[in-house]
Amino acid sequence: MRRIELSLLILIVVISGCATDYYGYSKQQWNALTREQQAVVIEQYDYILQEKEEQRHEDLIESYRQKVIERGVDYSFPR
Repeated sequence: MRRIELSLLILIVVISGCATDYYGYSKQQWNALTREQQAVVIEQYDYILQEKEEQRHEDLIESYRQKVIERGVDYSFPR
């Protein structure tokens, strides 16, 4: 369940990030934030990027693990 929520959050950030240059905010919204609020947004954005990279890494490991399993199954049942 956590992966689904995280994936949705990342998707929202990526989509909104493509639309603006202010961490998902419009320029007007970004300028309305205090420096402290902007710092929190940047921190959250960096956290999301870190989680995304960790998820990509875990997906690669899982992909390799699945290939090893499939290779083992292929060798254990002669055709």
